[in-house]
Amino acid sequence: MRIILTSCFLLESIAFYALQVSDCQAQLTSPQIGWQAQLSELAHDVSGTVTILDEDSIQVDNFTYDGGGIVVKFYLGTEDSQSAFTMGTPIGFDLFGTSYDGTQAPLIYDLPTGNTLEGLNAISVWCVAANANFGSGTFAPVLTADFDEDGDVDGQDFLIWQRGEGSGVGLEDWQNQYGDATAGVLTVPEPSNMILTAMIVCVITLSRAMFS
Repeated sequence: MRIILTSCFLLESIAFYALQVSDCQAQLTSPQIGWQAQLSELAHDVSGTVTILDEDSIQVDNFTYDGGGIVVKFYLGTEDSQSAFTMGTPIGFDLFGTSYDGTQAPLIYDLPTGNTLEGLNAISVWCVAANANFGSGTFAPVLTADFDEDGDVDGQDFLIWQRGEGSGVGLEDWQNQYGDATAGVLTVPEPSNMILTAMIVCVITLSRAMFS
């Protein structure tokens, strides 16, 4: 009887998790809301953190820039490269002539109506006149659920969360971040496969219990 109850509990737990993951998959969009890019400090004291707010808006926090250059704007590109930003998409107004020391309020920019951030994976403080990158970064997930601090979010982090060592981070955070962080791709097991596997395990266990 104990084996039967344990098996059924296992099936119920895995099915519940699979349904939660399914909901998570349905909510994933491109670009990923909440992903961030850290601006590299290449020129003119540029630095800051850029966060994707929604499909067509970004927020820049702790932004620093000395105001130099000619026609300087934030540019979005498919990747963090010279060629991508040269053919990139401008967002916001001309930054030239205004200095920022990081203490100002966050800067929020919207893409023109009808445009989205889909496929635009990097951002630069771009000098249009000189085709020069003053500072740039690639958007990536913020790994608040990487409890063992090994650079990714996996099953080991889930076990740590189960023990109550998640520092206030919820199960949904772990689900949203589960996968290969280095590649920036969230790989989540198919819920249908997980349920099928759990059912097979449960049936085998029940059969052994009844006929042993």
